[in-house]
Amino acid sequence: MVMKVEEKLDTVMDQLLHTDHLKEMENAEEEERQWRMHRMEDVTDFDKSQADKGLLAEVTTMSNVAKTRHNVETELLGAFHDLEEVHDEVEHGVDDLFRELKDEFVLSFKRTTHLMKLPGLEEKERRRRIQEIENFVNEGKSDPLKERAMDTKDTMHDELTRTFATVQLAEAEKDETTRADAEVRMGGALEELLHSRNSKMADDACAKERRRRIKEEEMEFRSSSVDPDKERMRDAVKLVQEQMLIKKFHGRKKEPQSKKPTETFSKEECLNDKKLRQMRMKARRQLSIQGDLDM
Repeated sequence: MVMKVEEKLDTVMDQLLHTDHLKEMENAEEEERQWRMHRMEDVTDFDKSQADKGLLAEVTTMSNVAKTRHNVETELLGAFHDLEEVHDEVEHGVDDLFRELKDEFVLSFKRTTHLMKLPGLEEKERRRRIQEIENFVNEGKSDPLKERAMDTKDTMHDELTRTFATVQLAEAEKDETTRADAEVRMGGALEELLHSRNSKMADDACAKERRRRIKEEEMEFRSSSVDPDKERMRDAVKLVQEQMLIKKFHGRKKEPQSKKPTETFSKEECLNDKKLRQMRMKARRQLSIQGDLDM
């Protein structure tokens, strides 16, 4: 009774704390909304915005902060969703493993119980047969019908013993097969979980490397300077990739063309379009490998 009262008190306290926190959050949101409305009124007021030189800079900063906050929230939601998926997969795998172990334990318990009962049954049957033999000897005469009955009984006992041994062996083989299948399924499930996790990590790493390369290309384009070390490294990587493709697909390297295709550009092309085109042409990889089927 005391435990139930304490549980109810804890529940009521949790509800009160939850309500208090919700109220504080609502008040904070209302204050933020009022403040934003006030700032928007200041921005829309032309005279006031002209008088306040730092207002436009403050609004720009607020916009950048809001955009950064939105990006961070989006990344956090994506990471939380991925974490929930991983937790669900792990819990599903653990549940399957627990059920398999439970079934194996039940089978082992039943088999052990039957083995524990077997010596007692054998001893009981042995005593009963000894008692029958003693009674038969004490009678002092042999009855052909009883002898045939005893022979039939011995034959049936031998048949039952062989049948029991066969059934016991079949059950042992079945248990071993079930256990092996359970281990195989468990290993497959763990491999799938590991493969899924590694795939996600690889995708994240590829996306991160792609963003880094794009940012590096933009920085190089803006600075208009070429790093000789990076260029040599890129040439070395390109050469290794060409050799790998040649070895993989049994191809050959094309001879360099004597003339490069002339580039025709529109006279009305603006500076921004020209920069974008130069970046695309620089990032484009020329095909220098030709397979045997293309020759």
